[in-house]
Amino acid sequence: MDGLYVAGIDGIDIGAKDTSENTKNASDFCMIIYKRAFGLQDPKIVALYKERPNDQRTAYRNAMILAQYYNSRINIEATRVAMLNWARDRGYLSYFMKRPRATLTDIQKGVSK
Repeated sequence: MDGLYVAGIDGIDIGAKDTSENTKNASDFCMIIYKRAFGLQDPKIVALYKERPNDQRTAYRNAMILAQYYNSRINIEATRVAMLNWARDRGYLSYFMKRPRATLTDIQKGVSK
């Protein structure tokens, strides 16, 4: 069923190998996939991926594998442009949720991308 699963990502823009000595304990890439409420069922977590690989593209690739497996739509911070650019280059933008029109500067003419 389309739209039954939704993923939330707290992304990273650099991998562990690019992290400086001052930020060695930086946060991990994290993705949670929820099954939405369906009928009388409550929403529930079906997948959790948390890692800080040496190369951030490894996390992006693993996240897309999970998104494809569950046919989920991804909700990601707008500031995480590295993952969005990576997905755009590989044709994965259809897996990402569109930005709500209310968040655009021109709501009337705004096109959500």
